[in-house]
Amino acid sequence: MIEEYWQDSFIYYVTFTSDYSKTKYTRALIFKAEKSVDEIKNIVLTKFKNVLEVNRIEEFEDGLLLKKEFLT
Repeated sequence: MIEEYWQDSFIYYVTFTSDYSKTKYTRALIFKAEKSVDEIKNIVLTKFKNVLEVNRIEEFEDGLLLKKEFLT
């Protein structure tokens, strides 16, 4: 029953430094598939603007993501 509505996901806490303000940000990033540290680093550097460096990547836990067709 769970598989009908939910998809497994992987949650990572990522800390990165902004090139613009030199501020460190920590965000929870959720992926549908497990990612390596290098993959996550590449994603952050290419999909966020003005990232100077990725400081830390920590696998937090597994999660459940509501399947797209059930979003309202």
